[in-house]
Amino acid sequence: MTEYSCSPSGFVFDEGMKKDFLESGYIMIRNLLDEEEVSKIRQSLETSEDFQENAFGVADENGKASKLVIWKHPGNDVTGMLGRCEKVVSTCEK
Repeated sequence: MTEYSCSPSGFVFDEGMKKDFLESGYIMIRNLLDEEEVSKIRQSLETSEDFQENAFGVADENGKASKLVIWKHPGNDVTGMLGRCEKVVSTCEK
């Protein structure tokens, strides 16, 4: 797994990371979101009726299920704002 960490001073995406992404199709960036942001997202996912009504289970290789929801457009809730926030957008556009 290709893994990086975001420091408190910020995250800088470099050419090595881009190379890893192009080879693997993903990179993991630990601590890109702080505890407060993760808490808001978790609360939104666990309490949103829209998520609960539209989620379906997807089994992993160990037989455990994850919930998956697919939207065509980002909403105005916490998860929609996450996809439009500067630190996510600036990382993805590179």
